[in-house]
Amino acid sequence: MTKHDNVSQEGIMKATEFVKNCGIGEAKRVLNDARGCVGVKLYGKYEFSTDDLKRIIESHELLKIIDLESPLIDELVNELIETDRPRLVELGKRIKQAIADVEACQ
Repeated sequence: MTKHDNVSQEGIMKATEFVKNCGIGEAKRVLNDARGCVGVKLYGKYEFSTDDLKRIIESHELLKIIDLESPLIDELVNELIETDRPRLVELGKRIKQAIADVEACQ
């Protein structure tokens, strides 16, 4: 589980829950409306970090072209992380985090 798993605490819904319940399109609209807003965003009954929402949207965008059902994706990510090239390691870590973000929203 990531730190953004979809567990509610006292009615406060995290960014992953917002995307799960309202969709990525609504998340993009809310983030666009919150431009310049730093920290926590209140949206109806939802409360979440704008940074978290931005990362989740970026994760969805990153994974649009990747078939998450492919058994090769884990192998690819692990190969990237285990390489000795720092930029590829960071890319592998970012893809791994993006997968966790998208899965938490499903």
